[in-house]
Amino acid sequence: MDDRTTPPGSLTPSLSESPVKSYGASGRGSASGSRTRVALACTDCDSRNYQTTRKVERQGQLALKKFCPSCNKHTVHKETK
Repeated sequence: MDDRTTPPGSLTPSLSESPVKSYGASGRGSASGSRTRVALACTDCDSRNYQTTRKVERQGQLALKKFCPSCNKHTVHKETK
């Protein structure tokens, strides 16, 4: 048996497999255009408190319940452009 080959079922990864996985923030080896950055604005006071990423293929607006430091309470934050 050749020293450079691994037997079937071996737990050692081959050289073609990459041990690092990419989850999609742009500029770090991901497929271009898979995720986009969006700002989240409070629905009560309209201040933009958070930024996050979302998949481009996703339909509709992203809405999360987050803490608003301006209102000093948890409110719904919706995606803005």
